[in-house]
Amino acid sequence: MNDLTPTHSIYLIPLSDLTLSDLNARAAVVDGEIEAMADSIASSGLLQNLIGYRDQDGRVAIVGGGKRLRALQILQSEGWSRFDGQTKIDPVPVKVTADPAKAIAWSGTENTARSDLHPADEVRAYSRMRDQGNTLSMIARTFAKSELHVERRLKLADLPEAILDALRADRIT
Repeated sequence: MNDLTPTHSIYLIPLSDLTLSDLNARAAVVDGEIEAMADSIASSGLLQNLIGYRDQDGRVAIVGGGKRLRALQILQSEGWSRFDGQTKIDPVPVKVTADPAKAIAWSGTENTARSDLHPADEVRAYSRMRDQGNTLSMIARTFAKSELHVERRLKLADLPEAILDALRADRIT
């Protein structure tokens, strides 16, 4: 049995065997987003596997999780030392298929079938972290957002619950 079973299992693949695929639906990302992802992974770990297919060179071409791959490569280049207690993530969990058409479908799904947190949910999540004693920097790293973004959301955290509920229900903006 080879390592590419029909069930498209998740395998631990050495980081050096991973490459970004041209089939990835998200072709361009802002450099700041990759740095934010690196901070998030360094502080919280890799919470979602990558997805890819085995290419003609025997490497696994990543079609979903390109920002995570680039962030992992940055962390590796830093010697996995961005933050105290950071865990080395190599090998990397990757859902692998031998079928490029399946990989393209996965890429499309991963990059479009998700949404950001609603602003009211962000406010509440950031507020809970702040109330637990986390710093602005830690909250930003955890959510892969800028400190300025988190700071702006936290300015709304002390609003009455009824206002946050109305925001969440899209009755106010």
